[in-house]
Parts: sequence; structure tokens; C-alpha cells
Amino acid sequence: MHQIDGHFGTVCSVKFDATRIVSASEDRSIKLWDLKTGKLKKSYYGHSEAVWDVVFKKDTMVSGGGDGTMKIWDMKSATIIHSFKDHFGEIWTVDMDMENKRIVSGGVDTTIKLYDLETLSKIHQTDNNTASVFKVQLVGQLIASGSKDTTAKLYDIRVGETPIVTLRQNFHVNGSPIFSLQLYENLLLTGHGNGNVVVTDIRTFSTCSIDCHKDSIWSLCFNRNYIATGSVDRTVKLMSWDMSETSRKSVKPLFSFDNGRSVFSVQMDRSKIVFGDNGVLIQVLDFNNELDWGTSGKNAQELQSAFSSTVRDFHYDDNGKLEYSIF
Repeated sequence: MHQIDGHFGTVCSVKFDATRIVSASEDRSIKLWDLKTGKLKKSYYGHSEAVWDVVFKKDTMVSGGGDGTMKIWDMKSATIIHSFKDHFGEIWTVDMDMENKRIVSGGVDTTIKLYDLETLSKIHQTDNNTASVFKVQLVGQLIASGSKDTTAKLYDIRVGETPIVTLRQNFHVNGSPIFSLQLYENLLLTGHGNGNVVVTDIRTFSTCSIDCHKDSIWSLCFNRNYIATGSVDRTVKLMSWDMSETSRKSVKPLFSFDNGRSVFSVQMDRSKIVFGDNGVLIQVLDFNNELDWGTSGKNAQELQSAFSSTVRDFHYDDNGKLEYSIF
């Protein structure tokens, strides 16, 4: 386990690539870290309120904040290229598609706004949610969104501002806000206020619900083999699954990490899970012990040894010792 203590408020969003971690915080700052060493490389200041979400690709970064602005940054010079002030109230979520040169935002004013990244002109604005939009994602010609009004929507950018699909689940998650989502190939996964993950096949609209957490799931991500989630119940969970089977039977819990603080942002790759919490920490679960963070890598060898088997649960005891259980 590696930890970065570099913010003075809740870490609301973390993203990483092969060499960098970017974090956004309630302390109004965005920070760039070296993934290999954990060292701070740069700080970005420009928001007057909390920075709720951040994304980056290459040397371009987009952030959204409590001040109602979405900002485009040049990461090398730490300068703001453009600042949008089109939302009435806080911007909860942003995303960027560098290939198609688009950015999107969603906020407390219930709208989703899509912009051309090159001309900075607005392409679309949706007004068909009835409560805050907590999550948006750009995937090719589609926008996926999740809202406090309990719906997930899919928009085709080529068609216009009316959703081509509105998903409101008909079983026990009905009435539960959607705080997180990811669309990948034919599957949409949504994280709900009641602690469930719902898997929807957008070709057939078949669904299944996975009982994951005891409280709201503020972040999730998945690939063909794993699902990772972070929750207000203070845990990070990793599950294995067969993406070709949209059923509960294919989902198997691997571990649950008791963080001790609410988890608001989670991202993973093949060997790491990076997450941010309301205790100002950025934490990295480095399964293969690839990082060189010196003494900040707490119990690194022990953690690596633990993950040579299937871990059911791990946490730190009162003396700072890593404890875990193996299936």
C-alpha cells in the first residue's frame, strides 16, 4: 500500500496513466504526481471552490468544480486554456474524448453540456433530467449519464439532445440515485445509492443487480476480468467476473479493503488500484510491487505476498499492521 498525503481536503477524483497520477480536491487544487515515485510534480490552481472531477489525456486536462466552471488546462505550463461558465451551480462530472475532440459536463442544474474541444463551441445541451447529474462518460458517438433522479441515459450525439435510451430499473434498486457508471462495449455498469451495482446489456436491455456495499457507490470501473468499486461505506472492493456472462453467477468477490474513510474515486489497471478518500489521502494498491516509493510503501512485501493468493479482506489494525484473510 502506498499513500500520498498532499491535499488539505477530500480527494474527490483521481486518474492515472502509465507514468502520472492526477488528483482533484475539495481544497480547490489539482495536483500532478509521478506514479513511479509518488513525488509531487505540479499543482494547478484556478477553481474558487472544490474541484469535483478531473480527466486528462496526454497534456490536456479538464476539470469541473463547485464554482460552476469547467476548465481546460495545458498540463505542461499549468495554465488555463479556457474556462466555461454555462452551468447554474456545481459541476459534478466531466469527461473528454481526444479522438473526436469533445468534452462533456454534468451538474446540479440537471443539464449535460457537450462542447467541441477545438472551437470551444457548445454542440448540445440536454434538459431531460429532473435532478443532479452525477456522472457522464463519452464513448465514441455516445454519452452515458447517471443522475440523482435514479435514471441512466444514453444519448447519440449524431441524433440530438433527446436520449435514445432511458434506463430506470424495475427491481429493488428503483428509486436509488446513480452516482457512478461506466460504459464499455455492450455493457453499462451503474453504481447506486443503495450499494448495488447494476449490469445492463445495452443490446438486449437484460439486467442483473450485484449487492456490493452497505452505502452509496461513488465510483466504479471495470474491464473484461474485474470490477472495482469505492463507497461511502469506507471500503474498496474488487470482484472478478466473466464479462461475457451478464449474471450474478459470474461475479466473484476477491477482496474488500476497509479504508476507514469514505472512498469517492477509484481507478484500476492490470496491477494497481488508485483511490481517493475524504481523509485527504491518495492511496495505491500496488499488487505487483512495481512502484519505487521508498518507505511510503507500507508493508509492500507483505501485501505482494498476500496477493499471490486470493484475498478476501484486508485492513490495518490499531498498530498499523496489515491484516488479511485468504480464501
